Amino acid sequence: LQSIRMEGDYGDDDDMKFLSAMLQLELVGDNTITCDGDSARAICTSSLLITGTGSLNATATGKNAIAIAVDSGGGRYYQYGGDVTLGGEYSGIYCTEAYFEFAAGKLTVRSSKSALYCELDDSHFKITSDTTTFFCGISEKDTFEIQKPFDPENIHRQLKEKQCYFVPIPENETILYAQLISNHKVSFKTDGGKEVDEQIVAWGETVEKPENPTRRGYTFDGWYLDGNEFDFDTPVTKDMTLTAKWTKNGASG
Repeated sequence: LQSIRMEGDYGDDDDMKFLSAMLQLELVGDNTITCDGDSARAICTSSLLITGTGSLNATATGKNAIAIAVDSGGGRYYQYGGDVTLGGEYSGIYCTEAYFEFAAGKLTVRSSKSALYCELDDSHFKITSDTTTFFCGISEKDTFEIQKPFDPENIHRQLKEKQCYFVPIPENETILYAQLISNHKVSFKTDGGKEVDEQIVAWGETVEKPENPTRRGYTFDGWYLDGNEFDFDTPVTKDMTLTAKWTKNGASG
């Protein structure tokens, strides 16, 4: 999947019908889906699982256009990775009577009507990690952070205080922008050297290289992950432990 463009109303296009199925997308590299037309859907599926370390930008333009529509009555949206950006005139993610779960990655949603058209209860909405950062608002410039815990009742209470909701309600504002980002713990195992503080890093960002640790009688030879020297320009997409490598002073090759 690299780039797909579709034009025409939902249901009238063979390519659109092809995407109307259960999907699992493992994102690699940068991917784009665009769709134009009234009632257009960039992705329409019974259930969708997104994984990987790449990105997806899905945009649907038109009066009732939706970026991702999940089948009502048992459909599911799962995100376990990837940098996903969604834009739909009517909705970014339409999950009415369906299930939404965010576990890891980055999700940014924009809409003119409703960014997250989801039921907010235990049966339909779940953020699996309390390390997630969750911002939403009536515009990208007017946002607030949802505070933990992320159970639906607590989220609903905070939205009610701001008089805004996921689903349009008369005389109240609707959430038109939302962003969820998982955060990951990076630990440093020094194997006898001076301790190094762990870091919490947002998905897709990089670890700040710490000062080299010291250990009496040894020379520090770098940080390693799974037996390979770690590149600090590598984006973080999961919890990890970096291990110090040492060479004993005076040791012969």
